[in-house]
Amino acid sequence: MPVDEFDVAVLGLGGMGSQTLLHLAKAGCQVIGVDQYFPPHTHGSSHGLSRLIRKGYFEHPEYVPLIERAFELWEALQQQGSQTLWTQCGILEGGPKNGTLVQGLQKSIEQHNLDLPIVSAEDVARRYPGFNLPSHWQMHFEKEAGFLRPEACIETALGLAKQLGATQSLGHPIEEMTSLNRGVEIVTRARRIIAAKVVLTLGPWSPLWKSHVDIPIRLLHKRLLWFRPSHQNHWIEGNCPCFLFESENQFFYGMPAYDQVGLKLARHDGGVPIQSVHQQVDAAEEEHSVLDFAARHFTPSLEHVEQTASCRYSMSADEQFVFGQSPLDPRIHYLAGLSGHGFKFATVLGEVMSRWVLSDELAEDAQFLHRRRFTSN
Repeated sequence: MPVDEFDVAVLGLGGMGSQTLLHLAKAGCQVIGVDQYFPPHTHGSSHGLSRLIRKGYFEHPEYVPLIERAFELWEALQQQGSQTLWTQCGILEGGPKNGTLVQGLQKSIEQHNLDLPIVSAEDVARRYPGFNLPSHWQMHFEKEAGFLRPEACIETALGLAKQLGATQSLGHPIEEMTSLNRGVEIVTRARRIIAAKVVLTLGPWSPLWKSHVDIPIRLLHKRLLWFRPSHQNHWIEGNCPCFLFESENQFFYGMPAYDQVGLKLARHDGGVPIQSVHQQVDAAEEEHSVLDFAARHFTPSLEHVEQTASCRYSMSADEQFVFGQSPLDPRIHYLAGLSGHGFKFATVLGEVMSRWVLSDELAEDAQFLHRRRFTSN
């Protein structure tokens, strides 16, 4: 089998891998992207028809500079491609005043001077009559937020990367990866590759490469639900914003109906632990919690589940993203632990990863995500 040589090989072409491939191609690299499937696909965690994008970040205020850059890059990508990649419809966020969401949101607002005004319960009821939210909740509205269309995002990134000269090897799993003096050899059933550097963006397949992705990764099976509400006009894009609520120490999010896609609703937390991507689980308990939330906080309550899907999250120990390098070979870089809130950052994380690989310097705004934070003092 002949050997193809490249500057960089990107293994895994979901949200993060497709963007890393694109940014490396833009930098003029001889780069190849490898995926065992034909992305976009539904086997990992880069699908689901819609994904939130928001600047008000309750999870950690240090994400805000990254997400501000991500917004710029998504808009630029949309201008370069032919598909609609994201829709700005705003997001309504809130919950108990002393809850994790509101407290975390206020930290981000104060630290980065974000424009997320408090919205009264009366205003919410007037503007969005489909919601039935407790009057004691503190609600914020972010006008610039919205939702991404992940499948279109991946298609666009891969298409543009190809136009810039990137090679793509699809439909064949990686059988072997070996460090050599001249580079890293990657073998699939279709070809042999030698790359000077490698990027692993493997999502829920990261645990299979734990000798290189040297952090604990916890896998979760998540259930996504779409509804076709009886009062459809309440929930269509243009009349309904995205939303993220904390209720009884649980977190729920959703996106409005658009085109032929129904109203999406799911848990931001929770999930069923799994040992592998292909493990089948009983998601009835998680579905029940979503339906119970809808019964309490939507009027009239949502009843008809039109569609469901499964997503496989890969979580780091602190549930934040991780930039790292293989302990066996520093030429192998990885980005892991992204599930739950990673897709919206794909553009900027791809940019950061590509620059790190080429310059050996991780951007200052991403230093808090470096693997070293797990190292004992």
